[in-house]
Amino acid sequence: EESEHKAVAFDVYQDQVDNYWVRTSEMAFTTVEFISFTIFHYYQLRKDMDDPTDWRSVRGGINWLLGKPGWLRKLGKSYLAYYKRDFHPAKRDSTFLRKQGLKKLSRLLDRPDLTG
Repeated sequence: EESEHKAVAFDVYQDQVDNYWVRTSEMAFTTVEFISFTIFHYYQLRKDMDDPTDWRSVRGGINWLLGKPGWLRKLGKSYLAYYKRDFHPAKRDSTFLRKQGLKKLSRLLDRPDLTG
């Protein structure tokens, strides 16, 4: 269902605000904020670790987020596409992701009829 309505919020934004600078600067700010909060929470969790001086786990966390094939790096082209002036979510074909999600859900529910 979400893939069918992925453009609704974007369309409302375009109708009400339609400002490229606001859209892209908010995305950039949110990205920095997300990374900052992730790092902050990671360090908060480290306080409860048996060995808070285990720097291998820090490297592992950074690699998971930014490394190769880090979570943010996997977003790559999809993330950068948002900054294009002509970006619109409806232009991105999410059929493969939807089918992949339905397969996973059908396995979890043991219902092969979901993949249709």
